[in-house]
Amino acid sequence: MQKAPRFILILGLLGMAASVFNYFNGQIDWYINLFSIVGSLGLVVAYFHTNKSLTKKED
Repeated sequence: MQKAPRFILILGLLGMAASVFNYFNGQIDWYINLFSIVGSLGLVVAYFHTNKSLTKKED
């Protein structure tokens, strides 16, 4: 595998966008929104960390 699957990044970014939308729209409680944004941010961080470690391993 050369790179991490891009759908992980897309899923994380869509989750963060949904969290921000729900925060300003006020549809869900703040703590559920916090769990959602932390999980989405974790996906984005995992994507970049995996790509960084894979490129380091090839060198």
